[in-house]
Amino acid sequence: MSSTSNAYPELQRDLSFHPVENVQPQKLTQAQILQYNEQGFICPLDVFTEQEAAEQLAFFDGLLEEAAAKGWGNYAIN
Repeated sequence: MSSTSNAYPELQRDLSFHPVENVQPQKLTQAQILQYNEQGFICPLDVFTEQEAAEQLAFFDGLLEEAAAKGWGNYAIN
Protein backbone atom coordinates (compact mmCIF):
# COMPACT_ATOMS: atom_id res chain seq x y z
CA MET A 1 0.00 0.00 0.00
CA SER A 2 1.10 3.55 -0.54
CA SER A 3 2.34 5.60 2.36
CA THR A 4 0.01 8.12 3.92
CA SER A 5 1.02 11.69 4.61
CA ASN A 6 0.23 12.98 8.05
CA ALA A 7 -1.49 16.34 7.83
CA TYR A 8 -1.26 16.74 11.62
CA PRO A 9 2.12 15.40 12.76
CA GLU A 10 1.68 17.11 16.12
CA LEU A 11 -1.02 14.54 16.96
CA GLN A 12 1.57 11.74 16.80
CA ARG A 13 -0.92 9.30 15.26
CA ASP A 14 -0.08 5.84 13.96
CA LEU A 15 -1.31 5.91 10.35
CA SER A 16 0.18 2.58 9.35
CA PHE A 17 -2.02 -0.19 7.96
CA HIS A 18 -3.15 -2.86 10.42
CA PRO A 19 -4.69 -5.94 8.79
CA VAL A 20 -8.11 -6.98 10.03
CA GLU A 21 -8.19 -10.26 11.90
CA ASN A 22 -11.56 -11.78 12.72
CA VAL A 23 -11.97 -15.53 13.05
CA GLN A 24 -15.78 -15.34 13.23
CA PRO A 25 -16.97 -12.39 11.15
CA GLN A 26 -20.69 -11.70 11.37
CA LYS A 27 -21.15 -9.26 8.49
CA LEU A 28 -18.27 -9.68 6.05
CA THR A 29 -17.07 -12.94 4.59
CA GLN A 30 -13.53 -14.19 5.08
CA ALA A 31 -12.97 -13.49 1.36
CA GLN A 32 -14.05 -9.85 1.84
CA ILE A 33 -11.72 -9.45 4.81
CA LEU A 34 -8.87 -10.96 2.82
CA GLN A 35 -9.58 -8.59 -0.10
CA TYR A 36 -9.58 -5.63 2.28
CA ASN A 37 -6.28 -6.68 3.83
CA GLU A 38 -4.68 -7.18 0.42
CA GLN A 39 -6.21 -4.30 -1.57
CA GLY A 40 -7.51 -1.81 1.01
CA PHE A 41 -11.12 -1.91 -0.16
CA ILE A 42 -14.08 -4.26 -0.55
CA CYS A 43 -15.96 -4.42 -3.81
CA PRO A 44 -18.77 -5.01 -4.44
CA LEU A 45 -20.27 -4.05 -1.10
CA ASP A 46 -24.03 -3.70 -1.07
CA VAL A 47 -24.96 -0.95 1.38
CA PHE A 48 -28.45 0.00 0.20
CA THR A 49 -31.31 -2.10 -1.09
CA GLU A 50 -32.45 -1.33 -4.62
CA GLN A 51 -35.38 0.67 -3.19
CA GLU A 52 -33.13 2.67 -0.85
CA ALA A 53 -30.73 3.45 -3.69
CA ALA A 54 -33.66 4.63 -5.84
CA GLU A 55 -34.84 6.91 -3.02
CA GLN A 56 -31.37 8.40 -2.60
CA LEU A 57 -31.09 8.97 -6.36
CA ALA A 58 -34.51 10.68 -6.46
CA PHE A 59 -33.50 12.93 -3.55
CA PHE A 60 -30.23 13.87 -5.22
CA ASP A 61 -31.97 14.50 -8.55
CA GLY A 62 -34.28 16.88 -6.70
CA LEU A 63 -31.27 18.73 -5.30
CA LEU A 64 -29.81 19.03 -8.80
CA GLU A 65 -33.08 20.45 -10.14
CA GLU A 66 -33.24 22.97 -7.30
CA ALA A 67 -29.61 24.00 -7.86
CA ALA A 68 -30.15 24.36 -11.61
CA ALA A 69 -33.24 26.51 -11.02
CA LYS A 70 -31.09 28.83 -8.90
CA GLY A 71 -28.40 28.95 -11.58
CA TRP A 72 -25.94 26.88 -9.54
CA GLY A 73 -23.68 24.15 -10.89
CA ASN A 74 -23.48 20.58 -9.63
CA TYR A 75 -20.67 21.43 -7.20
CA ALA A 76 -22.72 24.17 -5.53
CA ILE A 77 -24.78 21.52 -3.73
CA ASN A 78 -21.92 20.92 -1.33
